[in-house]
Amino acid sequence: MNPVKHTIQSRINSLKEISKGFDAINHSATKGTLRENGLIEFFKEVIPSKLSISSGIICDASGGVSNQTDFIVYDRGVLPPLFLSSEISLIPVDSVYLTAEIKSNLRKKDLDQISDARKNFTKLKLSSFSDESENKSDVKIPTVVLAYATDIAENTLVKWMEKEEGVVSICVIDRFTLSKERDSIKKHEYSSENKLNNETLIFISQLFNHLNIEITKTRPKSNWEAYILGAKEFAKKHGITMK
Repeated sequence: MNPVKHTIQSRINSLKEISKGFDAINHSATKGTLRENGLIEFFKEVIPSKLSISSGIICDASGGVSNQTDFIVYDRGVLPPLFLSSEISLIPVDSVYLTAEIKSNLRKKDLDQISDARKNFTKLKLSSFSDESENKSDVKIPTVVLAYATDIAENTLVKWMEKEEGVVSICVIDRFTLSKERDSIKKHEYSSENKLNNETLIFISQLFNHLNIEITKTRPKSNWEAYILGAKEFAKKHGITMK
């Protein structure tokens, strides 16, 4: 095993041990928050250094907002976030590359919650207004799901992923990762024989590769002015017709 793989596997092991320690906490919401924070800190080390991670709300210049989201990957170099508190940020949609939902125990009602959240993502609009774009919603934010456990059948998760176009991967630590690869959903399993978290390692590598590709793409020019003035005022000032 190479040193990088060994180090990441060791940190996954540490993360799992810390998570087990939280089992002694009776308050489920507190326990869930602690586990989520642990994963956020872990993933800060394994994404491209140009990007940042925060929990918070995604917004656009027209007043659209997302649900509160556990885990938002964004580029503060595109447009700056506004920190509402030490843990919650208001992040312009132009700078967002990916969202993640983190669950202690992924349940069927969580799938409905994620589906509803994604409906709000599709309503958000980039600030690169022009007469040609007619201010159409052109936001495509992929979502990944990371859970410590689930009692949902795998075939149910696969069918849900097929329906939810923007959900690209589900990882259940110590069990499996389901990921959209080309035209199918592929399963990667935990290796009980050598106690390697292949499912999580693959999830991490795919996440890194996706983000690395995205940050090299040319994106429409973002307008901080549109956020500060408001989309309608910005369009009026620059003679842009909004529909």
